[in-house]
Amino acid sequence: MRIVKWIIIVSFIALAAVFSALNSQPVEINYFTGKQAFPLAFLLFLAMFAGVIFTSLFLAPQLFIFKHRIKHLRSKLNHFEHPTGLSSES
Repeated sequence: MRIVKWIIIVSFIALAAVFSALNSQPVEINYFTGKQAFPLAFLLFLAMFAGVIFTSLFLAPQLFIFKHRIKHLRSKLNHFEHPTGLSSES
């Protein structure tokens, strides 16, 4: 399984390198105080990274709520599977 993971990682890095090489033309960005040229691949990766960060920030609170709920439900399930009360069969 570790080999498959490394093959996927190396393949992704190779594809990113090819993508960067094919999209190396400069793109001019105009902002309030001036303008600057950046490679197209850099801007696309920057946009993708920003999307990952924003998505993570919006999903993190919901993830913590779900983890807390799972913990609560597992403890409830454990209580029903292994009751700690005294038996009435004496």
